[in-house]
Amino acid sequence: MNEKLFMREAIKLAKKGIGSTSPNPAVGAVIVKNGRIVGRGYHKRAGLPHAEVCAIEDAGKNAKGGMLFVTLEPCAHYGRTPPCTSAIISAGIKEVFIGHIDPNPLVNGKGIEVLKRNGIKVHAGILEEECKELNRGYIKFMKTGLPFVTLKLAFTLNGKFYIPSMRYISSETALKYVHRLRAMNDAVLTGGGTIRIDNPRLSVRLVKGKEPVKVILTESLSIPQNSEVFKVKGEKVLFIPSGHAPKDEFKKIGAQIIEVERSPSGLSLKDVLKKLGEKKIMSVLVEGGEKLAENFIKENLVDRFIFIISPFIGGKGKSIFVNGEWMEELKLKKIMKKGRDFVIIGERCSQE
Repeated sequence: MNEKLFMREAIKLAKKGIGSTSPNPAVGAVIVKNGRIVGRGYHKRAGLPHAEVCAIEDAGKNAKGGMLFVTLEPCAHYGRTPPCTSAIISAGIKEVFIGHIDPNPLVNGKGIEVLKRNGIKVHAGILEEECKELNRGYIKFMKTGLPFVTLKLAFTLNGKFYIPSMRYISSETALKYVHRLRAMNDAVLTGGGTIRIDNPRLSVRLVKGKEPVKVILTESLSIPQNSEVFKVKGEKVLFIPSGHAPKDEFKKIGAQIIEVERSPSGLSLKDVLKKLGEKKIMSVLVEGGEKLAENFIKENLVDRFIFIISPFIGGKGKSIFVNGEWMEELKLKKIMKKGRDFVIIGERCSQE
């Protein structure tokens, strides 16, 4: 039996839920009997049935005596829905193959124990890294209480961020990819300078998906209240220095105000991430200017880098390659082509 083949089918299903399940993880499952898939399922949204239950319902009577392939360890506790282990046992599943163990303290091996106690064979670690990739934000949050930080940078071949004659240096295909990234993350974060200068919406328009929480860091609150970002649906959060005022005018347009500590470079980014974690925001896409990106990099707070490189030479501002020694510490994960642009994904070498 090709265990990896069936787990890859479960992974494909799990990807359908990325961006819509938070604070739950994205999970996919298939049930196999007599060498063929008889049931498929994935977790669509928090509060709805989990992937295992969906696959069991899809399989119907064929689930009995079958094998379950699931990307994440089944839960054994009552949350918004009953334990998945109970559904697996009741369905008569004889063997379970798991991508990786759930780091949630409420699970973390307990699901496997329950299944084994009920005579079900369990195998863990099938395509483990591929399954973990589905939920990097969830995994980091469960281990640290902090969100997974992705820094997106778009620049030219010579490392410049702006070309005065162009509104966007990235192609439409690359822009669609950025909108997909926004939909996949719990929040998108930028600085007050970007809001004042570029007036972005930071919304999900070019693809289907949920609107992320809009997070704006500002030391002065000198952001126009008629900025485009405040016209987009969804939650907005403004981080300001402790003891700063005024606040009421932004509350009137629906923005939440959160005070954070200062740091030598401005607002304390560590305190910002801590406060976002307290709001159960598990993943953040940083889309800001040079200063904000530089501060995140200097403080070693970036988990994943996404470079969108456009085939132009020229532009204004400092090149990303100046003082770019930090790039030498990156581990290349993936290279893609999006329209005319290249997308390079990397992570810190200290990442798991």
